[in-house]
Amino acid sequence: MSTVLSPALSLANSASNGALTVTAYAGDGAVLLAFNLEESEARSHNLAGFAIQCSPPTGQPYFLSNRLNFTQPNTSDTTPQQRTWTSSHDAPFQKFHWVHFPEEIVAGDKGHHTFRYKVIARYNGHAGLEDGPAAEVAVDLSAQDFANFEFGFTRGYLTSQAYAHKFGNKDFRQEPKRSTTTPLPLKLNISGWVITLVR
Repeated sequence: MSTVLSPALSLANSASNGALTVTAYAGDGAVLLAFNLEESEARSHNLAGFAIQCSPPTGQPYFLSNRLNFTQPNTSDTTPQQRTWTSSHDAPFQKFHWVHFPEEIVAGDKGHHTFRYKVIARYNGHAGLEDGPAAEVAVDLSAQDFANFEFGFTRGYLTSQAYAHKFGNKDFRQEPKRSTTTPLPLKLNISGWVITLVR
């Protein structure tokens, strides 16, 4: 049973159900999901992790996928081609936060995009994984219109496994290289994806 406590959309929405609390922090086309499960609940039920189900504005709900699972080991010798994606319902995320960049969001789209995220605590039961409490939040991932800045998450995306997998670690530097103290916007168009950086 899931509970929705924050129907009004804002930059951060929270929902609780029993020992589980979920908060969604909206970004520009991305969401940071944070979960809290009371320690006594996690220990007494042998917490395995969290499954995340996304319900996009249109289309069917789906579980986010995890690169890690309980059946196939990943080592330093595992190549990207050998890695498989597994539903988080079967391979729950073993973190208390997750960032999701929905494919349904198209760069430059100014429309409203209300997504719903259902987070389910998954326990190690006698017969395998079992559902624990679930909480659901709604978040508006529409492009934010702020006067003097753009809102978004920052991270070393160009050094991530996802960038290497999607773009083959292609060089993103402009030619000719130049030195300047003023940040320059850098737009990349790699296989139809537009990435904007400031350097």
